Amino acid sequence: MTTGKTELITIALADSIDSILQQVRNAKAEHVDIFMPEGSISLQSRKTCDRLRETANREGIELTLYTSDPKVVKAALTCQMMVVEIEPSVVGSKPAPAAAAPAQPVAPVSPEEDFLASLEGLPTASTTDRLQTSSSVSKPIASQPIPTPAPQQPRSEIDDWADALDSLSVASTAGETGLRQHEQARGNDNWDFDGFNDFSDTLSGDSATVTAPPARPRIRPEDIELTSDDLHRQDAKARRARSEQKRADEKAELKQQNAPKRNYPLWGMLILAAIAILALLWFVFGNKVASGVTILVRPAPSLGGQTYQDVRLNYQADPISEPSSAAIQGRLITVPISVPVRGTVITATEQPDQAASGRLEVYNRNTQAYPIPANTRVKVLNAAGEEIVFLTQGEATIPEASSSITGVTNGVGAIQIVASAGGTRYNMPASGDVIWTIEGYEGALFAINSEPVQGGTTALLKLPTEADWLPLLPQAVAQFRSAIPAQMQTVLQEGEVLADVNFLPNVDDLTQDPSLYDVQTRPVAGTDGDFELIVTANFQGLAVRGNFAEQLNRALPNALRIKDPSFSTDTSSIVKSEVRLDDSGASLLLATVEVAPKTNIGLPDSTKLKIAESIKGLTPAEAMVQLQALRESGLIGDIVSVPEVERLPLDPAEINVQVQE
Repeated sequence: MTTGKTELITIALADSIDSILQQVRNAKAEHVDIFMPEGSISLQSRKTCDRLRETANREGIELTLYTSDPKVVKAALTCQMMVVEIEPSVVGSKPAPAAAAPAQPVAPVSPEEDFLASLEGLPTASTTDRLQTSSSVSKPIASQPIPTPAPQQPRSEIDDWADALDSLSVASTAGETGLRQHEQARGNDNWDFDGFNDFSDTLSGDSATVTAPPARPRIRPEDIELTSDDLHRQDAKARRARSEQKRADEKAELKQQNAPKRNYPLWGMLILAAIAILALLWFVFGNKVASGVTILVRPAPSLGGQTYQDVRLNYQADPISEPSSAAIQGRLITVPISVPVRGTVITATEQPDQAASGRLEVYNRNTQAYPIPANTRVKVLNAAGEEIVFLTQGEATIPEASSSITGVTNGVGAIQIVASAGGTRYNMPASGDVIWTIEGYEGALFAINSEPVQGGTTALLKLPTEADWLPLLPQAVAQFRSAIPAQMQTVLQEGEVLADVNFLPNVDDLTQDPSLYDVQTRPVAGTDGDFELIVTANFQGLAVRGNFAEQLNRALPNALRIKDPSFSTDTSSIVKSEVRLDDSGASLLLATVEVAPKTNIGLPDSTKLKIAESIKGLTPAEAMVQLQALRESGLIGDIVSVPEVERLPLDPAEINVQVQE
């Protein structure tokens, strides 16, 4: 239940819409003024303003919003609520006068506004020092500063603002007499009525310091000397309208509460649930299945046909405008493609490890000394008859030979040697019969190893050899078949597609021609002999613009007429074709084309139904695989086109199989 008074509610920035609704209910007043600071997000949407308006209507409360937030003003006007737009300076510490902007009138939404609007045709008095309650006060106004009256005692600015709004509301409904009674009831016998008139003039844009554009004439009840009885009758009329609206709302709510509850049978509920599930399934999956699609194929080859080999088709980068051209718009692309294959080394391989070393005795037969520099090569045959090479370590000088009565005595020196590589094959037992040759001193010096030359070792390592990775090439070929199209897609330009042609080189040739590929091996850490084989080859493909099948359907008959002038599409049909890139380096495609006489064009309905049954519900890629199988079986010829949809229809009747000549 509401009282006849007016309450002011100040909204904090953090207040939610539920908190605002509760404050409005708790006010229990007939008129509630809501002051909202800028930045309050609770009433910035139409949804929250609608909730506030509906709550106020149910409680029989008239609302007026005072705010400087443009979003709140827009939302309130959209919901047909009373709103007064104030300048942000009103919230500050010192409100300053500003130029008034043109008023933004809104259709009256209260009985008081209806009353004021009805008085616009009456003559106005010249009195300007009385309280002015024009429609510009009760209606929302935009961009007009609202100063606060000077406080009589130290109070907060919010209190002064609330008192001013309260007095303004009383003046708009009860006039000057009601306002004086209201101030006396508050104990304010010294009410500054002239100051309030100035405040009202400021709200309505009638201040002497404001230079606003001329607005429509303001009509005030005080100017036409209305009696208090007229005002009381208008107030009673407004109360009756609100009372009737409240009773109508209560009656509608009571009718809704007393409406009979229908208990649907179990089967009815199950039907509704099934319909909801079907609708959900259609929403999730239904739009992913196409309907009414068309598949184009060529007829199957028939007896009496002919096969043409190496039918030449040119390709070029420029667009083709001549219908009789045997060329295709496209460009050659080359992509290096690598695939990894894993294998295991079966047999360990001996690998050189440590190098052998030792000491040689060198004999000089000449009468002059010979200096031997470091890293001089020394050669000898090992027990297996292999020539092995050593290097001298450091410099050495072999003294000259000397002669005496008994004969010539050779000069003898020593050198340190080390094997040129590691391994046990460089170990030599001590021997005086094995002659070592020192390069550059073959005729003058010779050497023997009176001590063993030893220390050479060999390690057994599982390193992959050609015998280990060559059997893995068939696995690499299988991976190339799927990797080639995927990796070639990465170099296509916008608007290009990969043509359905055989790539170069032929992947089957990799196992026969090692020059077509490169291999690298690397051990797998933490394993006993496992390694990874990486096979890399450069593959070539054709990138075309638009639909390759459509271009081929145009160019292939023209190319056949060039190769065989007797060919005619009137008497023959192309039933099968296979296109590959020419490896000569020219911009050519070579096609193998199979043609057949036009004796039985078309497919029986039973065959079309069989084709539709085999591809229903499949993706285009899956349908293409299935159609290729039917082509290999001889049921149909080439596949001309498959629609680019997410999935084909589940109903075979919606798949239209057509034969293209």
